[in-house]
Amino acid sequence: MTTHRLNWRPHTEAPRAPISAVIAAELDEDVGMYLVGGVYTWVDGEWVEEITGEVLSTDTAFWWLPEEELVQTITTTTAVCH
Repeated sequence: MTTHRLNWRPHTEAPRAPISAVIAAELDEDVGMYLVGGVYTWVDGEWVEEITGEVLSTDTAFWWLPEEELVQTITTTTAVCH
């Protein structure tokens, strides 16, 4: 089994590329960490959900990870469906 380290970035860090697809994780005081449903794109200084166009609120602390970095951790061995 291979272990991958993911470099989650805080919401205070903007992506270097003008557009970057991400998966966001938020911290809720009652629930703890959880993944936000949807994939977001960095557009004009805001995280916008790719399908709905909803802007991710920055009222709550969150972390983001480029979608590409997450997908790179999937190998042909782990991607096989049974």
